[in-house]
Amino acid sequence: MKPILPSINDIDFKQLNTNDMPVPSLELMDAFIRDLKNHESGSLVPETSGADYFFIRNFITEDMRWDFDRIEEDFMKHCYDKLRDFAKVQWYEQNSIRFSSPEESHRYMVMGLILNGAKAEDEYCKALLRYLFKTYYKSLCKQLKRFNKISADEIISLSEIDERMDLGNLAIILTMCSINNIVLGNSCSVLFTHLEKIRQEYEAEDEEDTQYMEFADGLFEECREQVDKWVEEDEKAHPNYARQLKDYWKEDEYVAGCLKHLGYPGDYLYRCMQNHMGLPIQFTRTLAVLRTVYPKREIAFDEIQRYAHLYSAISALVDVSEELDNVNREMLGLETGYATWEEDTFFHPENIVVHKSETPKNEPHVLTKVAQVETDTVTKEDYLAEIDALRSRLSQREMEYKNLKMQYAAANFARKESEALLSKYQNDREELIALREFVYHLEQEAPEIETLSLDVMKEAIATKKYVIVGGHVNWVNKLKAEFPGWTYILPSTFKTVDAGSLDHKDMIFFFTDYISHAAYGKFIGIARERKIPFSYLHGVNMGQIVRQIYDRRQ
Repeated sequence: MKPILPSINDIDFKQLNTNDMPVPSLELMDAFIRDLKNHESGSLVPETSGADYFFIRNFITEDMRWDFDRIEEDFMKHCYDKLRDFAKVQWYEQNSIRFSSPEESHRYMVMGLILNGAKAEDEYCKALLRYLFKTYYKSLCKQLKRFNKISADEIISLSEIDERMDLGNLAIILTMCSINNIVLGNSCSVLFTHLEKIRQEYEAEDEEDTQYMEFADGLFEECREQVDKWVEEDEKAHPNYARQLKDYWKEDEYVAGCLKHLGYPGDYLYRCMQNHMGLPIQFTRTLAVLRTVYPKREIAFDEIQRYAHLYSAISALVDVSEELDNVNREMLGLETGYATWEEDTFFHPENIVVHKSETPKNEPHVLTKVAQVETDTVTKEDYLAEIDALRSRLSQREMEYKNLKMQYAAANFARKESEALLSKYQNDREELIALREFVYHLEQEAPEIETLSLDVMKEAIATKKYVIVGGHVNWVNKLKAEFPGWTYILPSTFKTVDAGSLDHKDMIFFFTDYISHAAYGKFIGIARERKIPFSYLHGVNMGQIVRQIYDRRQ
């Protein structure tokens, strides 16, 4: 099989001090030494695994991600029957579901197959990569077109982002040079060696991150004994079965509520778990994990019952991801399924017998016939065919209706949530505006030329239905003597005030010098809910307070 990258077999390391040599850097010095050793040992063809690794992980741009379903559809249309052959070209560890989301992992799998197709000299795969590069990397594609042969130094220059060599760009350029038949300079093998070294480091980290956490010897058995003891004590304490494991079932109602809130049945968690062996085992697993993560922590049975839900939810998430990954791999030809050997499967596609239709190819097959009542040519088969066609159309319409109904429910749910958030943001915005105006007045405080006397201002606001929230009792009494018709709410009495008593008020003023967080939280909420205008007051001088209220009155 011809490799996608040309064999670099004419390297003369004695002449690598020419312009073809990349700019020296600590990042590349180690790669240069490794490459020199490879050459001396007779390994003349560069290892492309590192370039492939970073190409697959970085080639899909944000715009390409939006279009990827169409890209995949066209790729499958041209190459579906070749997928198993493509899968044999090279295996890419980064496709694992353990390193990325199911959707991202699927895209990596497809991109790996496209790359493998190009490696196998499939003309469509090569043309597809050229088209994607031209469409989603317009600037880089134009720059690369200038080259018939390219040096390592030039590739590094093209790959730089903020004067730093970007590994993703480096891999994309190296791969697309080969796709576009651009000759790679001798020292480009150093770049492949560098990417391969980084790939090995990344995969070593991934492997370490995804190691199964082992329990200490005897821990699981010890935890099982403890759980059995707890369960037995719980059963003795609660002879009534309905009251047993009350902490677990209490939390179970919440879990079911969350699922229903998201449009799923309350027991969906249990439907997804593939290794649910009963509550005692779930409790044991939960306890073993807790004791491994928190070895010095004392753990009670009620905690285990609550944590078991978290353990089960994580188990279900992992099981769903892995099952989806298995289905993806089988559909893409990356796995042969559970029945690997011929004798293990009952399905033999060569035994499928397809009966050819007698309908001429140039005449469309009509399922529904129009009943010709006048000529009495209607047969039982005609009616049966029509009934069958109508049932088929009805089934299709029912499926469409269910899909639309689900989409409508999801959209309606999202709309209500968005409206609630929008309302909250609007309320926050109004509060921020009021606070900003208040702070602005504080910053601008200075002796002002009074255009109106205090008596005129008092007269203008005296008849208003204002509410003053906060303030020391002495300060409140002074203000009450001036404006007895207003409503005053002291921080010590705010809990007893009914929200309904504030209906039809003109405005609420919060005295920021003396108010509790709880009082402020309660009445700012009332102001928002009942759409009562509000503002803020500051200072103890009565004249200053009167002017603030007059200036901010509504």
